[in-house]
Amino acid sequence: MNKFIFVILIIFAGINSCLSQSYIDAGGIRIGGGEFGVTYKRLLESKWTIEGLATQSFKDRNKDLTIAILGEKHFPVLSRRLNIYFGGGIQAQFLGVKTDPTVSNGAGIAGIAGLEFTIDRLNISYDIKPAVYLLGGRSDFDSQVALSLRYVFTKRTFTVDWNKLKFWDGWFKKKEK
Repeated sequence: MNKFIFVILIIFAGINSCLSQSYIDAGGIRIGGGEFGVTYKRLLESKWTIEGLATQSFKDRNKDLTIAILGEKHFPVLSRRLNIYFGGGIQAQFLGVKTDPTVSNGAGIAGIAGLEFTIDRLNISYDIKPAVYLLGGRSDFDSQVALSLRYVFTKRTFTVDWNKLKFWDGWFKKKEK
């Protein structure tokens, strides 16, 4: 019985480490850091996604619009439905209300690190997204911590070819006396 449980755990871990996301694409809302916006994630290959973000400030009167495109690498934790991810990309800031004539729209690089969980058609993530503006912007550095709620538009399905899993051959043979 112990061998059977061990084999099941190995198969479960192997399948889940190969398939990090349980979705192909998902989109929804993002809120945090005084900003509200939309987010869209698309699976590129096994453990890589691309995410597009568009957020607008609601806590101050500036109403700045921030757009980011980020590539993200996912690492499963316990199952393919729970992932730690990190990545980076580009970010642009479009100023809403200009109170200072010397300040202009900004462009720079952004990083991201977070944790996401998917259950059925709901994808929830919590992350931190620091950005450095190389050109313009209200400041040289910006950081945002946010919660994203996404609807899974396309679920990812997978099949297992049991004939390729040869490592368990012989485990269930009766021992000869």
